[in-house]
Amino acid sequence: MEQAGRRFASYERALEWLGQRVAASWRADRIGEPTGAASSTDERLIQCIWHDGLLVGRPLATRAGKSLLVTSPGDWNHEAGPDFRRAEIVLDDQRVKGDVEIHVRASDWTAHGHDRNFDYNSVVLHVFLEQDDDRHHDFLHNGSPLERLCLAPYLEPDLETLRQTLALDDYPMGEPRRRGRCHEAIAQLDADTLADILDLAGDRRLGEKAARFAAQLSGESLDQVFYQALMTTLGHKSGKALYFLLAKRAPIAELADYANECPTGERVRLIEAILYHVANLVPGPDRTEPLDEQSQAYLDSLNRHWSRVAGYFADRIIPP
Repeated sequence: MEQAGRRFASYERALEWLGQRVAASWRADRIGEPTGAASSTDERLIQCIWHDGLLVGRPLATRAGKSLLVTSPGDWNHEAGPDFRRAEIVLDDQRVKGDVEIHVRASDWTAHGHDRNFDYNSVVLHVFLEQDDDRHHDFLHNGSPLERLCLAPYLEPDLETLRQTLALDDYPMGEPRRRGRCHEAIAQLDADTLADILDLAGDRRLGEKAARFAAQLSGESLDQVFYQALMTTLGHKSGKALYFLLAKRAPIAELADYANECPTGERVRLIEAILYHVANLVPGPDRTEPLDEQSQAYLDSLNRHWSRVAGYFADRIIPP
């Protein structure tokens, strides 16, 4: 094993040192993509949104006006080529299988040269956040038109909420583990050097989380920021953003105010009623399957408590 015999003053120095032992493209998010100036919205954030399907329930439509249903976002690609492989979508009732390419801006398809690269002929959908031109289609290397999907009108919850709750370094989740480009270099490190790098990386990760909380404090109380963080941890994968949104729409101070007006024995049920209704998780009167006696009694209790506060929270219910 390589005995580096050194310590690092900062995470950046450690990364620079390790980067010299990996590929020249160490800092690039993907092989083969331009490494120009960073966008205000990271492309990886858009990839996470697509991967988790964080879109509103209403039907999607391409820029050309075709109805679109996503049955599978595809497998996240860690190598050169389109971002997601083997996706499945339905365009105007026609099932289509192929790859998906993700960008921040619509014009990035041509800016990145994908229209001149035959490796992208397998792409069946170009997905982006910002519509910065008036085109309805892109074109593949073989001349075929390519459908476009602009995500901006369909995000659920909103972009800023997603930006604050999605931990990009945690993605992709639930996919087979692959050895990254740094594997061989790290395998040659001695234990002390590796421990140093991991400690610095851990410090950086905690620092970034603290910075996110500090940014939230600029507009929220300490109690609300803690509550938002606690709620976010209750969500798994794509649910994190929705739990964060629920905390924003049912703030801790308002829950406390209403709970304090209740008899002590009813406070928990009132808070449950508010959270379940705002989260749109309470069965409606049009349900087809009957409930057992205990479940019906619980539902009636939730609705009874909700009736006291519905006028205040009804416009905050999260859409399905």
